[in-house]
Amino acid sequence: MMCPKCAGKTSVIGSVGGLVRERLRRCTKCGYVFPTIEAIKFDVFWKEYLRDISEINKKDFEKRDKQDG
Repeated sequence: MMCPKCAGKTSVIGSVGGLVRERLRRCTKCGYVFPTIEAIKFDVFWKEYLRDISEINKKDFEKRDKQDG
C-alpha cells in the first residue's frame, strides 16, 4: 500500500481482526502512520441475504412512516 502523504511504501505495524480487519500502517519513507480498513469479500449467499434484509428494513420503515404521518 502507498502512503497517502508521500506515495512511499508502507508496512503494517498493528492489526485487529474480525468481520473487518483494521490495520495500522507506517510509511517507510516519511514515517507517517495511518489506519486502513479491509472488509471481507461476500459470496453470493451473503449478498442475497443482505439484499433481503435491506428490503425488509425498508418496508418496516415505510410502515412506521405511514403510522406516524
